Amino acid sequence: MSNLFFPKLRGVGWGASITPHHFFSKQVARSGRSVRALHAGQPVTKISISYSDEGFLDEVAPKASKDGSAVYNDFETMFGFFNYHNAGFQSFLFQGVNAHEQRRFTRHGERQFVGDGATTTFQLVRNIGIWPEAVYWPQSVPEVYVGGVSVAAGFGNLAANPSFALDLSGWINNGFVWWGGPGHNGVAGYCCCPSGSASPCTLASNAVPCAPGDSFYAEAWVFGPGSAGYGAVSISFYDVNGTGLYFPASNQVATPGWQLCSLNVVAPANAVSARVVLEAVGSGGNNISFDDAVLHRTGPGTFSDLGNGQYQLAAAPAQNALVTANFTFAYRCVFDAEEMEFKEWAEGDWHVDTPLTTVKR
Repeated sequence: MSNLFFPKLRGVGWGASITPHHFFSKQVARSGRSVRALHAGQPVTKISISYSDEGFLDEVAPKASKDGSAVYNDFETMFGFFNYHNAGFQSFLFQGVNAHEQRRFTRHGERQFVGDGATTTFQLVRNIGIWPEAVYWPQSVPEVYVGGVSVAAGFGNLAANPSFALDLSGWINNGFVWWGGPGHNGVAGYCCCPSGSASPCTLASNAVPCAPGDSFYAEAWVFGPGSAGYGAVSISFYDVNGTGLYFPASNQVATPGWQLCSLNVVAPANAVSARVVLEAVGSGGNNISFDDAVLHRTGPGTFSDLGNGQYQLAAAPAQNALVTANFTFAYRCVFDAEEMEFKEWAEGDWHVDTPLTTVKR
């Protein structure tokens, strides 16, 4: 599973198709009466994209755009993306094929459900006509409103890509590298400040909205250098201008072996966002490694993240109270093929049909 996005390339031709595929079975009696059983409430979607219009997939590299603002090699980008994901073996994220389509993956004031005085758990949805499409891969913490009043995010892990399974995407990187070996729990993937790096190395998570007085908990597993230097975990708070306000840190880990570092902090005055930050100081002759980072809001948050786009409100909305959300999301897709044929249409111009299929979870 990759957190890379399907590339936005020139040369998308006419004839792209979107095919929802539902899962149900039916039995038909000799009288003609039928019985149907639905096996899944949401379809998977087959997406077909053809690169065959003006420009195709251009192989000339590097080739600057007409206004000089970009340099591209579309053929190598698609060829490499397909092979990096081992054809249909490994999934990736999809937000359309151009900037216009990408706007459809950001929703504002999206209706989620109407309160009944009892329901607290809901699946995030995008409404397409009368059909609520389940959103399994939100790309940010949603802004949730009950009866028009904002609800703060609660107790789920608010850090994106916390286990570094495939890369360091979603983090602001200053000196770290990704390692594919087993981390603290034996699962592949963790981050590391290599020996001899300039000190300090930092890795900061996505920014999480907050307000003064909100309380947070952060943790990460740290493998110390066993020599001069240490690893630590901190929570950084920022004001509306992005200026850092407060940077409390956990205990420092210098000895080798995976150790859990954690801290609890209250957001200071003027804080509007928070990040968990992994810090390696004085790596010297050995690596300093981190794995499985966590950033929780422990109060006064009133909704929590259950994973896969499901959320739970701390209190049930009143009867007829409308619950809405602002969010950005993506599809998770795989190439629906074990091989892909690239045809050279003219010198340096390549044609390819790209079949994708969404995966639910």
